[in-house]
Amino acid sequence: MFADGGNGVIELLSADERAAATPARAARGLSLEVAGKLHRWLLFSALAVPFCLQEDMRAGQPLLDNLLSAKAERAGIPVAGIEGYEQVPAALAAIPPAIMAEILVETIRDLGGEEDALSTSAGLDRAGETAAIWEFSIHAEANSVDAARAREIFAALHDILVAARNQAWMAALKPELAKGGVFAAFGALHLPGADRVIELLRAGGFEVTRLDG
Repeated sequence: MFADGGNGVIELLSADERAAATPARAARGLSLEVAGKLHRWLLFSALAVPFCLQEDMRAGQPLLDNLLSAKAERAGIPVAGIEGYEQVPAALAAIPPAIMAEILVETIRDLGGEEDALSTSAGLDRAGETAAIWEFSIHAEANSVDAARAREIFAALHDILVAARNQAWMAALKPELAKGGVFAAFGALHLPGADRVIELLRAGGFEVTRLDG
């Protein structure tokens, strides 16, 4: 759980930035000492979930994934994942350390503002503007680095967290789809773009039709 010698992220913040992040960090039960020792990908996992969602989970509110699974199970429908629990941490751990440090610094600086970001992203999703969610995230990162660097960072994230996982999912998904009667759910950021799940399915010989409403 802990990185040898610390992760070096806290040292990248100014004293004022550390102080400004204290209330939101304390509400998460995360001290500077612990935050500075967690592996960078684990610290990101702890900070990336908006506080409102963390409170919902502590109160026993299920996430959408759990709601879908529970509904299927009640209907007697078998449920299977297209990736294991270990694959997401592995993907996060594959992000280059320098890039993860930059993302973490911006995340800590913006603690308390992630609920607004979640609301904006949800609104874009409801409007069918899934590609704009990614652009919104790039714009937010550009508050700390220049626009070109923000795009470099998110290009690397896309390759690791989106494109590579989309490709890996196909190996598990295609045989099930070929059997028929499958409902598959994906996060919004896996839908737009040339290497999205939809285009990979089309390339695999499946017919994909958009349904709205």
